[in-house]
Amino acid sequence: MDLGLHSDSLPLRDNEGEETNEKVEEEAEPDPDDAAEHVEEGDLKDTAFYAGRTELPDNLKSMFRPIAMCVPDSLIIAENTLFSDGFTAYKINAKKIVILAMRDMNVARLTAKDVPLFNGIMQDIFPDVEVPTLDYEMLEAAISAEMRLIGLQPVKAALLKVIQTFETKNSRHSSILLGDTNTAKSVSWKMLAATMTRLKREGMPGFEIVQVYPMNPKALTLGELYGEYNLATGEWKDGVLSAIMRTVCQDESPEQKWIVFDGPVDAIWIENLNSVMDDNKLLTLVNSERISMPPQVSLLIETLDLSVASPATVSRNGMVYNDYRDWGWGPYVNSWLDTVDDLDYRDMLRRHFQNILSPVLALKRALGEGLRGHELSGVRALCRLLARTPPPPHPTDEDDDTFAKMRFLFALIWSVCATLDEDARRRLDNWIREHEGVFPLKDTVYDYYLDERLRQFRPWEDRLPDNWRFNPALGFHSILVPTVEFIRVQIISLELLKGGHGVLVAGPTGTGKTYLIQGTLSQLDPEKYSSQVINMSAQTTAANVQDMIEARLEKRTKGNYVPAGGKKMIAFMDDINMPVKDDYGSQPPLELVRLWLDYGYWFDRHKQWRKNVKDMVLCGAAGPPGGARSHLPPRLLSCFHAFFLPSPTHQQLIKIFGTMLAQHLMEFDEETKTVGKIVLVATIDMFNNIVAKLLPTPSKMHYLFNLRDISKIFQGLLRSNKDYTNTKPRFLRLWIHECFRVFGDRLTEEKDRDWFMNQVAEMLGKHFELTFHAVCPTKSPPLFGHFLNPFEVYDDMNDPEILRKYIANQLEEYNSSPGVVKMDLVLFKDAIEHVCRITRVISQPRGNMLCVGIGGSGRQSLTRLASYICESNSFQVVVTKTYGVKDFREDLKTLYTSCGVDAKQTTFIFNDTQIVEESFTEIMNNLLSSGEITNLYKPDEFEDIKQALEKAMKHANIMQTAESVYLFLVDRVRTNLRIVLCFSPIGEEFRNRIRQYPALINATTTNWFLEWPREALLEVAYKFLAGVELLASITGQRVRRKESVVESREEILRASVASIMSLVHSSVGRHSVRMWNEMRRVNHVTPTNYLELVSGYKE
Repeated sequence: MDLGLHSDSLPLRDNEGEETNEKVEEEAEPDPDDAAEHVEEGDLKDTAFYAGRTELPDNLKSMFRPIAMCVPDSLIIAENTLFSDGFTAYKINAKKIVILAMRDMNVARLTAKDVPLFNGIMQDIFPDVEVPTLDYEMLEAAISAEMRLIGLQPVKAALLKVIQTFETKNSRHSSILLGDTNTAKSVSWKMLAATMTRLKREGMPGFEIVQVYPMNPKALTLGELYGEYNLATGEWKDGVLSAIMRTVCQDESPEQKWIVFDGPVDAIWIENLNSVMDDNKLLTLVNSERISMPPQVSLLIETLDLSVASPATVSRNGMVYNDYRDWGWGPYVNSWLDTVDDLDYRDMLRRHFQNILSPVLALKRALGEGLRGHELSGVRALCRLLARTPPPPHPTDEDDDTFAKMRFLFALIWSVCATLDEDARRRLDNWIREHEGVFPLKDTVYDYYLDERLRQFRPWEDRLPDNWRFNPALGFHSILVPTVEFIRVQIISLELLKGGHGVLVAGPTGTGKTYLIQGTLSQLDPEKYSSQVINMSAQTTAANVQDMIEARLEKRTKGNYVPAGGKKMIAFMDDINMPVKDDYGSQPPLELVRLWLDYGYWFDRHKQWRKNVKDMVLCGAAGPPGGARSHLPPRLLSCFHAFFLPSPTHQQLIKIFGTMLAQHLMEFDEETKTVGKIVLVATIDMFNNIVAKLLPTPSKMHYLFNLRDISKIFQGLLRSNKDYTNTKPRFLRLWIHECFRVFGDRLTEEKDRDWFMNQVAEMLGKHFELTFHAVCPTKSPPLFGHFLNPFEVYDDMNDPEILRKYIANQLEEYNSSPGVVKMDLVLFKDAIEHVCRITRVISQPRGNMLCVGIGGSGRQSLTRLASYICESNSFQVVVTKTYGVKDFREDLKTLYTSCGVDAKQTTFIFNDTQIVEESFTEIMNNLLSSGEITNLYKPDEFEDIKQALEKAMKHANIMQTAESVYLFLVDRVRTNLRIVLCFSPIGEEFRNRIRQYPALINATTTNWFLEWPREALLEVAYKFLAGVELLASITGQRVRRKESVVESREEILRASVASIMSLVHSSVGRHSVRMWNEMRRVNHVTPTNYLELVSGYKE
């Protein structure tokens, strides 16, 4: 225990009124934890019971002699130290020192309700000793002045925490500020630093100017933090912390230097500081460099909790705990109200805060939140919205008082209450209407905005554009039907983004969060704003995020970076809560984001200096926690103005999709228009049943149905043509086809497919009073496509023989094309259907596909054939033994040039066996989501791209800038590129990738390849055995009989052999399933095995 006093300049007075010597020189007795940490030669400490340590082997521990350690008696040590220094009242002073030390080390870390308990315990242990007090009057006055200077409220609790931080830093050279977000941790150390600097400049002794060096250790890797050797070259690369430590420790000036670690604490990065935090004060690097920390340098750690910190770390640090309950939201509101110049309006708002906000916050604590954030974050958002409206002209008038209340309620709903879920919103609506009768009776309070001119609440529907129509030429992906749910969040978000405030939209998957934010960004003035989309995945790293943002920045002055073109950039982080948590529960990419949000900079990972990033605003979209998604860190969430976007109601879905379909069917017959309205209801009804029945499981991770699937069905319906699909039966056949393609093609088991078939039949009977057989006489789902129609119209391909012949001719043409690898395909029924499914997707704008099947099922071959039918080039990477990320990016440059510069339609076929490194999947996730690959081109290569696109951009009337060229290139790539992923469902990799990379499902249409049916097996065997003289092979000699008789016997024998082969293959498959059920042993029977069986017999 450190027995030193808090400040050398503060006198200690005893009961007798005599003053002790101004400085108690005590021997630094070792902390028991510290003593155990210092391992001398021949000593051993076993600390494998907490994270970051490993268990020592028994044969090693047996070679050392165990020693029992005990905690020293601090009172006896203090008495002896004082007596040896000549104090006569050493016994009573020793008790005072122990009491003071115990208070210093414990009171600051206790909650307000535990402090009286601690004082009572101390009174029981030392009943006859009066607790000494320290005089902080001058320091408190300086802190108060400094807080008022920046508009903060010097309340008692805030002053106490600053003083406790001061005391803790004086007793320990390493301290931890601990507490929930919005508990003034940063304010405490910033105010202390500013106060000490202020007192120094005023000439007060005992104080020095303070320099702070904040960083977030989790935004960097361990090597980037402390330094590391390059394993390839053997060169030493310095770390950010080692560079800062070296610089500040070499500075011999008396100014204090605080190295602030603002981020999560884990048992890895902080364990490397153990020797710095103890009495050694020495940082030892991997390259054997030793940096000694002088007295004027200290460490300060600001964190949310210490749940994964080791006891050794905790024992080395002073601790200050900040509790939100000590001050609540009052001081922040008072500070904001001080900025309101109109005193009458200020008093009016103060009443509303007290009379409305307090009960609403109490109600909100009992309600369910779609996005649970900190209470003060909502209050800050409330003040932010109120600040964007001027005060009424006559605040004392009764009408103006009512108008001010209406303003307050509107801001309250879209700040504090913007994160409530649907049920909680209804309960809040009831409460507001019961207590504040200023809203119209219809709908809920969320359905009205405040008309500043008319001074009344108007429905959000009034803000919707009149006679909205979608433009079919723009592509389905760009259609955004304006709805009340979108327009209200969009308008408020737009104002916040213009004011430089970040926005976060959370909600269930498929509710349109991405479209909403992208639509909001599209309404910003392109002359003043630019935007960037960052698609997050489970494997996104902090370096990835930094590289993506820096790729759109340019250097203005030394250390200062701004968006290109002098604009303000809005960086949109989609799926912001996707990055996977590390072993200690932190997410480094999000810690990098928070570092910038709090301090406005991050560090150059190569040169270790600060990079100040200016003129940038961050916004994000977050899905519900679960699967690979995590809860957002509270400290990051508090930096955004958050909205929760609930799932659309039935009526909202009717409006969204009904608007598009009604406009498309305007020129169709009345019968078809009527069917279109019923199809809308039937689709939503079926979707709800599917979501309730077909739930995702570990073996069916891709059973993730959301509103994107409904969109895909209507995307197909919008391809209908009034000259070909203008009757009720034809339109229903198209609807059935789209339902099977969107929902049915991803089902993995026959029982699920049978259930879905019954579901379609049930919808036909329920909504159309028809049977499935009446609409589809063949009892099979219809097939639609564009390639059989002479005008390439999306039409019913109801003649299977014509379809087979056409695909066979296309296969023959493909094989005769120069430079291609010939494909010997058997076009059985399932293969033809798969070709039609793939052509349907890759013929759509930005159509991408996920083909899932075991090896040999024909995923890649059929995709190449479908690509040829769509007149698109096929592109595949060739993986070699030394193939890596660099080679993959070079191949993608070729792909980008083909699609973006030469404007060639290209299908990129990517197999999971080509994923040499998991970073490949991260690149593909970004390519699917946004079409962007960070830092793909070097500056000189990009200049070549710029020159190659000059003519095309001039034709499109687009001015050439670095940003416009890049966006033009990406848009052309997304227009001409189709991606088909060919994955195997075997093993954990498929499930992990589906879970960790959202675009693999969200940006694709899934096509599941089932086992080959018996008919397919027979057809394959027939094809391979064609031309083989089976009779001759059996008898050993050529058979000379009548030709017709021989052929007949040959056919019978060929049929028998083919039947036996298919029977053997199917039987092995059934027994493999039985072996798994009974013995849990896996044996995969693939089409490749069957092909080897047939070809082996043929040979």
